Amino acid sequence: MKKYRMNQWLAAAVIALAGAFLCLGKAKAAGSTGDFTVKGGNYGTDYSYANHVLTVLTEMPLTVSGETTSDTIQIKGGIQAKLTLDSIYVRVTKNAALDVQDAQLDLTIKGDNVLKSGMRQPGILVGKDGKVSISGGKRDILNATGGAQAAGIGSNADAPCGSVVISGGTVYATGGMKGAGIGAGSGQDCGDLTFAGGRVVARGGSQAVDLGAFQDKGKCGQILLQGGLLYADEISHDLTFEGGILVSGDNIEVQGRQILSYPLDIQANQTLLVPEGSELTIPADMECTNAGTIYVYGDLHVNGQIMNEGEITDYSGQLSDNSGVTGNNVIEGSVWDIRMENGSVIFTRDGYEQDGMEFTPEKGEKEPYRIYGGGKSLDKSITVEKGVSVELILDDVWLSPSGNDYALTLRQNAKVSVELQGENRFRGGSNALSGSVLTEKNASLEVKGDGSLALESDGGGKIVMYGSVVADSRKNRVEEEKPDDGDPEEEQGGNEDDEESDDEDGRDAEEGNVSLDLESGETVSASETELSGLGYQDILSVAVSVEDKESAVTFEREVLETLADKGADLQVSSGQRLEMDLDTKAVEDLLSATNGDVTLLVKPFTLTDQFPLAKKAVGSRPIFDIQVYDQGYREKRLKNVNFPNGKVVLSAPYRLARNEKMEHVALIYVGGNNQVDWLKGSYYDTEKGEVVAQVHHFSVYAVGNMQSATVSGNGL
Repeated sequence: MKKYRMNQWLAAAVIALAGAFLCLGKAKAAGSTGDFTVKGGNYGTDYSYANHVLTVLTEMPLTVSGETTSDTIQIKGGIQAKLTLDSIYVRVTKNAALDVQDAQLDLTIKGDNVLKSGMRQPGILVGKDGKVSISGGKRDILNATGGAQAAGIGSNADAPCGSVVISGGTVYATGGMKGAGIGAGSGQDCGDLTFAGGRVVARGGSQAVDLGAFQDKGKCGQILLQGGLLYADEISHDLTFEGGILVSGDNIEVQGRQILSYPLDIQANQTLLVPEGSELTIPADMECTNAGTIYVYGDLHVNGQIMNEGEITDYSGQLSDNSGVTGNNVIEGSVWDIRMENGSVIFTRDGYEQDGMEFTPEKGEKEPYRIYGGGKSLDKSITVEKGVSVELILDDVWLSPSGNDYALTLRQNAKVSVELQGENRFRGGSNALSGSVLTEKNASLEVKGDGSLALESDGGGKIVMYGSVVADSRKNRVEEEKPDDGDPEEEQGGNEDDEESDDEDGRDAEEGNVSLDLESGETVSASETELSGLGYQDILSVAVSVEDKESAVTFEREVLETLADKGADLQVSSGQRLEMDLDTKAVEDLLSATNGDVTLLVKPFTLTDQFPLAKKAVGSRPIFDIQVYDQGYREKRLKNVNFPNGKVVLSAPYRLARNEKMEHVALIYVGGNNQVDWLKGSYYDTEKGEVVAQVHHFSVYAVGNMQSATVSGNGL
């Protein structure tokens, strides 16, 4: 009996333990979170999981990680949740990867996180009354991507977007077709968007903006930039810019006092503006590159390093000796230099205003304002206020303001003197004259200079004006170092061909260069055997001196490829003594434009009666037709050989005539339809007796005199 009772007791214990294990098994199954791992809080109280949805139920801080293609996260409506995503990867085709609904979510990102949704669903869905605040460290990343008709962070096509605040981390928000990067889905409105820190890159899908409401048609709350680095090209509504760095298209602007937390690489087509009153600091552990343009009106402190491959113009006067800038030298800017790409300009009695900044010259200073346009169409304008007298120099300024704005507006009693340099264009309205320039009562405009101004209408009408010659010497130069001009009044003789030359059979290469001396009176070929001594950044000098009127040199393709590979430049001197200097990039451009061996031919060009402007400008001065043939001499002439990347400098020997002033002499381009373009930066080198200019393609060029070519007048 005793033994029997003992066995009965053991059996009861086994049954009890089995029941306990069964209960534990059931408890574990009830606490499943699918593909997610959750830390913090209690299952069933603070979070739950069902039907592939992890639901946050309370304000208890939770951390979620994991990788899934089927599960999503949802925040219960009406709560203020605190959620950390730790290296999570969610890629789903139904529902939103993270659905905030009408709750408030403080979202912290840690590590590298991905939230990607399918058709009609945002990466993070923010309900109409919802609010998402995102933060993280410098190395923490969030990629939020929406499907078609949905934002990266925001709403879909079914409801408006609530509010979004980003204060830290790196956030990439990408919308689908018709969906904003951050903001509304297709056809919907958007709440407030605030950027207070971190690095944010917002990119909308096709037919959508990067930030804000749908296609600028929906309603949008305040879009506010307070700090951090924001990349957004298209913004549906006005941005309130209180602080931070905004990268929008080709423009980068700093507001307030900013310490750069992320590397900033400025591309060749981009411009960074540090306005007056703003400050940007590059910390000691930061390296940035500049291949574009930087304008410093405020303060730029480089405790780290900027590799300056582009141009930095400093108006503050504190960067010139800064050891943190390497590469190209910093240019000292002046309040008298204005670049239209930075914004429209309003001249006042105290100076001028541009893009919300005021510029006031030192008391007693008086110079003409030099306005640079860069030779590209700009949606900008120039206004001279009532009673203001100002002298302007327009340098390749092309203005085409939108709406009903005039390119140039002179208010009542304003007096403006304009010196033209290069090619300038004003466009607007249905009438070329009245649509481009507005002169109010008693306003006056005087036009002079050695350039042109074309007034163009929207309907295709055009009025072209040429100013009178200004006696100031030309300030633009192809080279950084200005040659010693000497005294032009002491120059004697005209353009004579009987002057003695030190090297009639061709120019010898400078010391350290490879020289290829050629026989007179023949077409020559430069072969690779002539390059045996070529070293890095050496120059191959090819001197061609011929008796007849044409001269040519043919380069085997291997020669040009060797020059490009070794980083070498190329100098060619023709029989007419025209010298062509091509840097390595120009050699590469020449290779890109051709398929085989390349022949450079220089021949005379006759100005017929079809070129009255050129005949007047050139007279009996030298004129050259530079031609390029592919696959051997005269086998295939190329009509359009451009140098978009390289630098080509032409040097045309010329002796000034008696009483001819060097500031009037320049190289010109002669084109069809009686076209004459004075080459920007052309100058006369008195030491070598040459007219020098950089060109961007090979064609017909000549030595011209601006005084003899001028069509004078009294302006408008």
